[in-house]
Amino acid sequence: MFPQLAEVTSLHLEKRGASPIQVEIGIKKGLPLFHLLGNASQGMKESKDRIRIAMEASGFSFPMDTIVVNLSPSHLAKKCAFLDLAIAIGILKATGQANCSFPENTIILGSLGLNGKLQGGRDLLPLLWFRHFSPSDTVILPSSLRGEIIPQGNYIFLESLNDLSFPAPVETTKENKLPVAEGGSQESWDSAFLSDSQMRALNQLCIAALGRHHTLLIGNPGEGKTMLAKMVRSLLPDWTKEEVESIFKENLSSHFFGKGLEMSKRPFRSPHHTCTEQSLVGGGTPIQWGEVSLAHGGVLFLDELGEFKERSIESLREPMEEKTIHITRVNGKEILPADCMILGAMNPCPCGNYGGTIQCHCSLLQMRTYYKKLSGPFWDRICLVVSLFANEEKRKVLIKENEMKQRLNAGFQFRQKRLAKEKYKKETNFIREDLLEDYLKKNKINNFSFRKRRDWMSLSRTIADWNLSSEIEGKHFLEAFEMISSGNWLQKNC
Repeated sequence: MFPQLAEVTSLHLEKRGASPIQVEIGIKKGLPLFHLLGNASQGMKESKDRIRIAMEASGFSFPMDTIVVNLSPSHLAKKCAFLDLAIAIGILKATGQANCSFPENTIILGSLGLNGKLQGGRDLLPLLWFRHFSPSDTVILPSSLRGEIIPQGNYIFLESLNDLSFPAPVETTKENKLPVAEGGSQESWDSAFLSDSQMRALNQLCIAALGRHHTLLIGNPGEGKTMLAKMVRSLLPDWTKEEVESIFKENLSSHFFGKGLEMSKRPFRSPHHTCTEQSLVGGGTPIQWGEVSLAHGGVLFLDELGEFKERSIESLREPMEEKTIHITRVNGKEILPADCMILGAMNPCPCGNYGGTIQCHCSLLQMRTYYKKLSGPFWDRICLVVSLFANEEKRKVLIKENEMKQRLNAGFQFRQKRLAKEKYKKETNFIREDLLEDYLKKNKINNFSFRKRRDWMSLSRTIADWNLSSEIEGKHFLEAFEMISSGNWLQKNC
């Protein structure tokens, strides 16, 4: 005897967005068994008892036969419970118990309670916004989402399984914008008193954050390195419309927005120094994102950089240069984004007192051993070194968060407009090579690599953006040279 067959479509949230899941139902005469196939998790397998009680509580009969549910494609691990409604409708459709005359391209989402009520709140929103629907698609949702901001499309809202016995109307929603909150949950510091050195360091960090230049904060303990990094965290501008569209286009949305799409601030990742190489750059089976990819578009803060494992630090060299990571494993290959600013913080020597008011007793050999984890190629990728040593300065400079954020936002918007204008034409504000050579000879600098010269040009352009200047002026060039060459003393000691 031929089995009773039915097929419905649902969605599953995975690392590259929302992917369609084909729920195939097969019912045949035999022992009362329920088989859930297709790489379903243990939590998903518990849904069979929940679906049975929900169907019986809604007045339907659960077939006491062999039921086989196949979730295709089988290579994706299914962990969510939003497939309950799709499985239940598939069983009712196969047994002919309910009026399931839905449109042809119908996607079913929602979980079930034991009383047959449909469940699913804001946790379902990422599945809707991270999936590109066609005009002919119709989505079945719990009625609790009727008042939420959902993308434009055709929807059928159900209160419980009982609603399947009646023709369900199709509602068409208007075009909505992505419901990303503007406030975010980042730490706020309102106002603070800083010393002149700390104020100068904060300005340099803001310039580095504007152009995503890799930076090293180095100074004595207790001088505010971590404090300044966290202050920059709250100053980062919000995502632009173009960046959000790019994230959705590349199906990276699930990594940048949390449940209910409430995460709007740029990422600021601060892993502990005991983290492994894989947790920092990604990998594993299946391939998981690392901290440098999760910081895409924001800041990766490595506090106590000298305490990180040498292999972990060296693994950052490729993403610092290429802005992407190529992960290759036996089961596949993936290119992960890594366009972020890497901000490190460390002491100048093992005791931490070098260059400060307290006498340092570390020998040159001890200092070289301390910096041994940071190789020459890694140093070359650090654009600027911000020094913060102990002195007798008083914290008398009042700085307000709103004012600094407005200035950073102004520079960011100016930079975005400039890049939009120069998108289809070549950059004309290059620094003359002969002028660069004159400065190198004048300051007796022979170790400026090609990468350092390129960073010099890029930093000069960023400083011009910070000052809302369309062209690179001589003062911008000089300031960039001072910022880049400020770490020469450190490389000489290494």
